[in-house]
Amino acid sequence: VKESAEYLVIEKPAGLPTDPTVDNFRVNLISALGDQRGQHFHLVHTLESESSGLVMIAKTPKAQTKLKAAFTEGRVKRTFAAYVEIPIAVGPRDNNVTVLSCDELKAATSVITEGRASWNIVGEALGAMYRVEIELKGARPVQMREILSKAGSPILGDERQGSGVKLVDTESGKPAQALRAIRLSI
Repeated sequence: VKESAEYLVIEKPAGLPTDPTVDNFRVNLISALGDQRGQHFHLVHTLESESSGLVMIAKTPKAQTKLKAAFTEGRVKRTFAAYVEIPIAVGPRDNNVTVLSCDELKAATSVITEGRASWNIVGEALGAMYRVEIELKGARPVQMREILSKAGSPILGDERQGSGVKLVDTESGKPAQALRAIRLSI
């Protein structure tokens, strides 16, 4: 999506881990990118496997240190689109998480599309849902998920935070959350 001398911004699909794990030592974003480009890259932050969207990858260890500091200090803003069943009030939730908008989508649907991502609802179609835009400053996506859950509005497909709606990514067929990182800025 974007490249500079220090970093890349990559569009990560749902179902693909960002970093190596015991189970996916080679099948992950950082390894695939290294194989494709023939060089070693360094993670700045991650997205859970079930989430999709923009991820920043450093080209050097020095850039990684600098960019991680920018995240920690709240100088990096990430905006997410999330889909929920119950509306949530717009405004700050804590120092690092702000709900920017909450728009009702009334049409009955069994498919949700956000940018390049598409998710199928497993089971009965929803009559209404809400598209929420949330800005994180230095916070981790799990904090945003916890805030939405505590407000009684878990992200669709986020079973760990209490969503009763199951989703699968239409491309991979793997379980997914209706959560997508849509903007990233320093």
